[in-house]
Amino acid sequence: MPTRSAPPCTGSARLRLLRAFAVLADHGIAAHPGIDAAPDAARRELQSAILAEFPDASGCYVFWTAADEPAFAADGSLRRPLVLHHSGPDVARAARAALDGQGLRLRDGSDPATLQLHPADNPTWSTECRSASRC
Repeated sequence: MPTRSAPPCTGSARLRLLRAFAVLADHGIAAHPGIDAAPDAARRELQSAILAEFPDASGCYVFWTAADEPAFAADGSLRRPLVLHHSGPDVARAARAALDGQGLRLRDGSDPATLQLHPADNPTWSTECRSASRC
C-alpha cells in the first residue's frame, strides 16, 4: 500500500500533524483532527462508526478534540500542549512513528490512552529545526 510522505520539518506543527494523520489513515487507523465531542463520547462515536463500516475491524483510532484547537496559533504553530487520544498501545506506537516521520515528538499523556504533543519538544520550521539531526 503506498503511503504519503513529505519532508520532515516542513510546515507548521499543525500541517506536519495532519500529514502524520494522513499516513496513519493510509494504514487503516481512523485519524481525526478536532472532533467536536468530549473525549469519551468521541471514542464511542469513532468505535461505532468504524465497526458499522468495517465489522471485522479492530477499531483503531487517534484524534484530538475541537476543545483543544486553541493549542494552535493562527500560523499553525503549537502554543500549548495538544492531547492526542488513541485506542491502544499499538496505535500509540504507530502515532509516534508517523509523527516522528514529520519531525514531531510525542510525550506520554496523563493516562494510558493519551499522548501529548508539546511545543517545547517541537520547534517551528526555523533554524532550530533545520539544524536538528532528525531533519
